Amino acid sequence: MGSRFETCKLRDEQHYRNLEHEKQYFLMLILGDFQDAMIIPKDVVPQFKGEIPGEIKLETRNGYSHTIVVAKNQE
Repeated sequence: MGSRFETCKLRDEQHYRNLEHEKQYFLMLILGDFQDAMIIPKDVVPQFKGEIPGEIKLETRNGYSHTIVVAKNQE
């Protein structure tokens, strides 16, 4: 039998998977100069269920948002 934490985590993951696509989100701190390009780390891809949309809206802590175009890396 799992701990309460594991049970809550599984429940939260199930709830997240059942959300409408527009309501899904995650928070990740990234540092650097991403003016021209950025790489989505492999461990973040599962947050998108392996399907990364053509556009992603990035929001900053101060409330600004930026819509960016996403392309698959050919490497």
